[in-house]
Amino acid sequence: MRALVEHAIKPFSEKIWAFSTHPGAVKTGMQDQPQEAFGYLPGLALKYLQMPFMRTPEGGSLSTLWAAVAPDVEDQQKYGDMNGAYITDPGKVGGETSQADDRQLAENVWSLCENLIKEKLGSDALYSWGEKTQ
Repeated sequence: MRALVEHAIKPFSEKIWAFSTHPGAVKTGMQDQPQEAFGYLPGLALKYLQMPFMRTPEGGSLSTLWAAVAPDVEDQQKYGDMNGAYITDPGKVGGETSQADDRQLAENVWSLCENLIKEKLGSDALYSWGEKTQ
């Protein structure tokens, strides 16, 4: 993600922030699926074994809400440069895979997306974001 932010967002003067967030394991109706897959009793056992370790839907939403509205995201002294970060809990940056930090892969993904948009919507479908700052 950070590599994509470096390639696609930071070169422009607009103040744009991009984050990936993860809610963690959240208690939802999805915990009933093991009952369908493994049968009633084994599925029920799996459901209740994992429930104590799960968050409420409200708790699962906190990382996304924090990334969306917290003024702290701009506090580089407290958090460093958070743009492009993977947020696992409010204010907590999670680890990235090597693919997420691969600048060449980010450029390839960006180029693929641009080409697909131009192919499907026409060459005038993309507008410039603004003036590059570098």
